[in-house]
Amino acid sequence: MKYLFESQCRVAENYAPPDTTPEEMVKMWEDQKGRCAVTGRPIELLGRKTHFSHDHETGEVHGFVLHDVNVLEGRMKDFTREEWLAIYDFYRPAPKPPSPEPI
Repeated sequence: MKYLFESQCRVAENYAPPDTTPEEMVKMWEDQKGRCAVTGRPIELLGRKTHFSHDHETGEVHGFVLHDVNVLEGRMKDFTREEWLAIYDFYRPAPKPPSPEPI
């Protein structure tokens, strides 16, 4: 488990490692049932596209997530809730129109 911590985090000056134990990580993985904590998509524990997400300043743990989710989270960490929702609304697909009634 220590390898997961070290291999997936860039060490910065004020870097805080994940505030968890290997046992807690295993439980988190089991609780997530092999799915991304954000999207719910299937992930592999030791897959290249799986990351153990945590706050690099506080060490607060978020869970196992897809690589793209982790990158997006890092790039958008300073966005407000309103900005996140605006992005969500912008990219959310439009609702499908109702099917026409049979004649």
